[in-house]
Amino acid sequence: MVCADEAQEDIVKSLGVSLAGPTKSDWAAPVYTCTYALTTGTMVLSVRELTDASTTISYFTSAQSTATQPVPLPGLGEGAFSAADGTVYVRKDYLILKVDVTGLADYVGQPKLSRAAAGIRVAEIIMGCWR
Repeated sequence: MVCADEAQEDIVKSLGVSLAGPTKSDWAAPVYTCTYALTTGTMVLSVRELTDASTTISYFTSAQSTATQPVPLPGLGEGAFSAADGTVYVRKDYLILKVDVTGLADYVGQPKLSRAAAGIRVAEIIMGCWR
């Protein structure tokens, strides 16, 4: 779903950017990755599939404890945070969504969004598709 045509359309429209090339997807169990080549750089979305609630919460908590200056993002999934570099993690069911925006320019799109705001916006778009 992070690489689906609908997600691609929603992301580029919401960020005010264009695709600079095709998105590339990869499955290396337990992680599905989608790399977006955008006019303002590269963004990588990944979904980690875990086996149970305990493992999922443990993975999420570990990612949050090692992140630089994590900021909670209430209301997004069952838990979410943004790191100082703009990377966003979201926990839902037995899945962890990671939106890595570190390959983007400091500001993207029209109107200009900070890299961190872009990461949050993309996470919101993807979570809006997860029902």
